[in-house]
Amino acid sequence: MKTNWLNVIINRYDSGVWIRVIGSALTTITGFMIRPFLVLYLYDQMEGSIILPMIIVGLQPLCGMFVSWYGGGLSDRYGRKPLMLTALLLQMLCMIGYVFSSDVWQYALISVINGIGFALFMPAANAQITDIVEEDRRAEVFALMHTSFNIGAALGPILGLIMFQWNASAVFLLSALSFLLNALLILFKLPETAPLTQSHSGVPAAKARISWKLHKPLLLMTVLSLPIGILYAQVETTFPLHLQSNFEHYKTVLASLLTFNGVWSSLCKSGSRGERSRCCRM
Repeated sequence: MKTNWLNVIINRYDSGVWIRVIGSALTTITGFMIRPFLVLYLYDQMEGSIILPMIIVGLQPLCGMFVSWYGGGLSDRYGRKPLMLTALLLQMLCMIGYVFSSDVWQYALISVINGIGFALFMPAANAQITDIVEEDRRAEVFALMHTSFNIGAALGPILGLIMFQWNASAVFLLSALSFLLNALLILFKLPETAPLTQSHSGVPAAKARISWKLHKPLLLMTVLSLPIGILYAQVETTFPLHLQSNFEHYKTVLASLLTFNGVWSSLCKSGSRGERSRCCRM
């Protein structure tokens, strides 16, 4: 008797994993509707200034880099759900803020808060996956999550190209709605998974401290990934402006390149996960 392949896939993972996949796909699609075109949007809003849009866009990862160091500890202390909900609501407010902003300092503040929100969300979200997934399946589940991100990266730029040409404010409001929907999914469908932070004696558990001796591979990976991150950041800053100065239909070129990248990455991830799934069933 043949088993329904869809049921096999659904039952393979905890329901919390699928909630995260759906929520991540929603926010990533709308996020990639904005990200490639944000520097161009700010360029128009600031009457052709090149430096100011790049500084504003750069504030988000810069602030996020510092906040992310504390994100894991905060999720252990206050729980995964509260931190994820706070982060999503902050990002939702930032998307609404773009609609009503007009001054440089307002855009800069939004970028800072958005970076804080993203940096708070990811450590808690990754820890939540670790809490509910067995160790031998974590790589597979994280690959599934990354596939949902790449689906968003594939669909978002084309949708963003259409929406920005129609109404830029509608793009930001749609993104705000996706953050709200993701937050509601987490609030009502996702259980709290954080382990207790108190020891059996009632004394707070000792906090793990990062040190070169104990975490050398992790610190080296972080340092070595910085140049890659800097290069990738050019896709959202100087690259759109470069295309603008060299192509007549620069937005279409940008959206096409990013869509091709997202589709190819999704196919590669799906293929790799499929190989692992077949090996697990053997």
